Amino acid sequence: MTLSNNYVTCGLTSRAKPEWSLNTSPATIGTMTSHRATSATCAYAIQVTSAASANVATLALSTGDCVQTTGLPVITGSGNDFQGLDLGASTKIHGIRLRASGSGTVTIGGSSSSLLPAIALQSGSDMVIKFPDSGATLSGATLAATFSASGGILQIEALTE
Repeated sequence: MTLSNNYVTCGLTSRAKPEWSLNTSPATIGTMTSHRATSATCAYAIQVTSAASANVATLALSTGDCVQTTGLPVITGSGNDFQGLDLGASTKIHGIRLRASGSGTVTIGGSSSSLLPAIALQSGSDMVIKFPDSGATLSGATLAATFSASGGILQIEALTE
């Protein structure tokens, strides 16, 4: 896969009309940061759908391979890039996006707390993690997703090299 225009973008912005001054022009509040990941060589997406509460799926971040750890969550896109080709193995990660939807919450944990903090995502939540400009070393790092209910969905998108 040949990638171009690789960016990891995250931020929080809002527009407001100042009420406390003579200036009546709307102003942007907050920041949007963008990092160009020029050395990224792979992009992949995986979706995990919970079949029951307490289902757990574990993703090897370097290969994109995702397996059922507990129960029978349905996994789509495991080990393939956006073209459906086997990912091989990546050594670094530039960014990851997690989106929870459907029922209940999804608790995310990782084998490397320096890469992925433990967090519970409610349905409708998005989380983007931008790693250092040169990428973060994967070295066997995994992501475990534990679902609180049947019908919970977690979408994972990653940009690696």
